Amino acid sequence: MIKIKNKYKLLAVIIIIPVIAGLFILNSIIGGNAEENNENRQIPLTSAALKQMIPAQIDSILYTFGIEKEWIKNIDPGADTTKKSKDKPDPRYEKAWLIKKVEIPTDLPLSNLNYEITNYLNTLKLNTMAFEDPRSTELNIEVLNAEGDTNSVEAVINVKYNDSLSREGSEIALILTNTEQYKPADLKSMIESPENFSMVLPIDYKYSDLQSLILESDNDYTLFYTIGQEDDFSADFRDKMPEKEWQSKVKSISVAFPKAAAVVLINPEKLYKYEKAIREHFLEYRPNVYRDTIFTDIRTSDLSGGPVDKLYGSILNNSKAGKKYQIYVAEFTPADFEYYTQKIYELKKKGYKFVSLSRILKHISKVNGENKSASGNDSLKTGEQKDK
Repeated sequence: MIKIKNKYKLLAVIIIIPVIAGLFILNSIIGGNAEENNENRQIPLTSAALKQMIPAQIDSILYTFGIEKEWIKNIDPGADTTKKSKDKPDPRYEKAWLIKKVEIPTDLPLSNLNYEITNYLNTLKLNTMAFEDPRSTELNIEVLNAEGDTNSVEAVINVKYNDSLSREGSEIALILTNTEQYKPADLKSMIESPENFSMVLPIDYKYSDLQSLILESDNDYTLFYTIGQEDDFSADFRDKMPEKEWQSKVKSISVAFPKAAAVVLINPEKLYKYEKAIREHFLEYRPNVYRDTIFTDIRTSDLSGGPVDKLYGSILNNSKAGKKYQIYVAEFTPADFEYYTQKIYELKKKGYKFVSLSRILKHISKVNGENKSASGNDSLKTGEQKDK
């Protein structure tokens, strides 16, 4: 009898446990859905709040593209339409509470603005319509009334190209110097990234695997050679080195690496006459030989932060100073490089172009004449200077 009772108890437990588990799962699903609905439920904004918020938010979006305040105009919908003015409102928008006209440079795709502005308006659950006219290169984004009536436009953003406008953005070339410190897998990942940058090619046979990765890729690479005193055995070209020896070295380098974006002569000891002789001999074999004054060295920058933040700050400072072409030398870890690819998105959006060293040197030469000097760090001139 006791055994039978125990059997019934065991059977009851076996039945009850799945039922409890099922109820628990069902409760979790219902609770989760309710929580999700609460998260997705948006607190409706009043019409007055929207009218105050939308213009400022749209301006903020425009500023992220490097559009200047002077290129944005808010047109009074109630203006006298009988007077001749290019800024008078369109009769179709007589009931609109916002008419915003924006002029932009021709290098900024209308589709980029359309996507971001429309996306923002959609987050507010507003009815919008966008019209992009490829013939007139004009974009209209209209906010319709709550019922979606196309005959009643609440607000309109009109964007049009203006050939005379240009954004502040500069052309930037980055040279990474610490190539020999990378693991082959990290170097390969960096080379395969879509970013444009140059690397200093490691010459020592110890780094033949890294050298092969760079040479076999299409990535831009640069050659750095140091000029030093007679007793500086770390220097590539030492003072008092026999002429035939350094001339032979120059020829060997030029023959071995014909695709190098540039040969840069690093001259910390300021041996200018010797530097000039070396450079002139290089020029017999290749045109792209430069002094170390062509770049800004982030490694010695006084700006705060890590190498990427220093680079970012230096780019902004030099752009404000009017430098359209900027070349930088930096040391990045693989983590720094990852951060760099994220950070420069903000600058690319504003119109900054990150290009290879080869490309920027061609542009500088075109602007200033072949191997002529430009001011400051853009100088490509060797020039004869007195030894100190």
